[in-house]
This record gives sequence, C-alpha cells and structure tokens, in this order.
Amino acid sequence: MSNAAKGAASLVTVRNAYPHETGLLAEIGYAAWLAAVASWGESTAALAPAVRQSYERFCHEHRSLILVGETNVAVAGWGARENRRNEISDLWVDPDHQGQGVGSAVLAALEAEIVGLGYETAELHTHARNIPAIELYKRRGYRISSLSDRYSPSLDRDVATVFMTKELADVR
Repeated sequence: MSNAAKGAASLVTVRNAYPHETGLLAEIGYAAWLAAVASWGESTAALAPAVRQSYERFCHEHRSLILVGETNVAVAGWGARENRRNEISDLWVDPDHQGQGVGSAVLAALEAEIVGLGYETAELHTHARNIPAIELYKRRGYRISSLSDRYSPSLDRDVATVFMTKELADVR
C-alpha cells in the first residue's frame, strides 16, 4: 500500500512494514512513548523495561499489520489496526519527525484500509494526557466519545483513556 502526503519538511510515503524493520519500529514506538510520558512529568524508570518489551513483542508478532511512514530520509513512524477491524490500535511517530505530516499520512492510510473493509467509522483510544495526539486526531476529524480508565497490560495498571471516533464518509 502506498500513500503520499506533503509534510512540513519532506514527502511522506506510507507502505507495509518490512520484516527486517521490527526492531527499528519498536524503538520508534518506545521513543514516542518516552517523549509523551516525560512531557507529563511522569517518571518512566520503573515502567520502561516492560514497555520496551511490549513494543518489541508487538512489532515482531504483528508486523504484517503495520503501516510505516517514511520521509525521504528515514522511517519516521508507524501505525496498526491490531484487530483488523475499524479500531486503530497504534500510531507512533519518532519525536524527531513529529509535526512533519507523518502521523497524518499513516492515519489516512489506516482509515483508507478501514473504508476498504466497508466500515463507516474509525475508532481509537489514546492516553487522556496525550494532548498532542488528541489534537492531531481532532484536526483529522475525530471526536471524543468517552473518557474512562482502561487496563494497560504493558503498564500493568489502569490508564485514563480517551475514546475517539470518526465518521469516514469523507474518506471514500
């Protein structure tokens, strides 16, 4: 699959992940998580090993579900639909590439997959304190449906989570 979007600094191409990229993709997810959590002022030391392992396991086990966003210079982010339905389970952009259209390009490609399966809405969850992600999703047409605590296996605790939805009629 390929999709191009004009980013602030470079062209973004979206494609399927390659087998040899799972380690790199895990590192991008982990770095994005670290940057987000650090911006909230929360310590990551106790959680970091389990979170890193969670990204490595996910990227290895679900590589065929991952769409990669790359600029003309590097793999810059990725997203996935873990359940293969209309829920976007992951969207991670390397902190050095945030704000360059990578997240928007990957999100658009995931939405196109969802439309191709016949769904009329896309769904996702994100941490309630992840304001940059929430704002990205709002700019892309998502609306907050609910706020709740949701168990995170990699963190082994409940996390305040925002559930968001988008009508995909515009994507068709």
